[in-house]
Amino acid sequence: MITLALKKSILNDWNAIFPQLSTYSQTTLYVTLDIMVVGLLLLRVRGEDEYRPIFQVYPLWKRDNKDNLFSPIVNKPILDKKNLTFDIPYNQHSNYFKECIRCAEEQVGCCLRPEVLVEKMFDLINSYYSNDYLVQCNPICQADLLELQLYIMKYIGDYRSIDKILNNINKASKKWKYQYFYENYSTEDWKNSVLKNIDDWDNVLKLLKTNMDDKKIARLKHSHLVY
Repeated sequence: MITLALKKSILNDWNAIFPQLSTYSQTTLYVTLDIMVVGLLLLRVRGEDEYRPIFQVYPLWKRDNKDNLFSPIVNKPILDKKNLTFDIPYNQHSNYFKECIRCAEEQVGCCLRPEVLVEKMFDLINSYYSNDYLVQCNPICQADLLELQLYIMKYIGDYRSIDKILNNINKASKKWKYQYFYENYSTEDWKNSVLKNIDDWDNVLKLLKTNMDDKKIARLKHSHLVY
């Protein structure tokens, strides 16, 4: 039987390795990173007494945290040396933990520190964009990742990169089929909403502050992007 005490102990083991993270729920460890929430989900594998560690990124710029935390922009499982997901039996956690941590440090550790290099975050986003099968099949996932990159550069004030990302958005959106995009929401509608946020950035910053001040998010530690 997998007890809550065992799950808590495992979560604490992960937290000890990544102390910048804070407990958000019984299965998640998160930290705010300027315009987003990043961290780890220890997902129980359906029908199994195993858990799967997953790196996640959520936005903080939407109208409220119900929208922000509805679905992650990045949902990247930690992979082993064979490029397979770590599905760790709860009762054998100690047998696999050391190797899993080594892989997690290599793959996402740079994004779970008090200061996160923008270059490293972009490397992770670009790799996820290029290599994740679901992202490749889903224009909405691609749009979310491009929007994240755009807002990161707007937040840090890199206007040259903003132009480059806008160009990437225009190129990518030409390949998106309407039937696979948001219901009743065209690619042009989406691009216009993104451009509106760029033009009205003060309003985005107000939303960020409001969402960061939300009680449950406010309890998290704060990391920052550095350029």
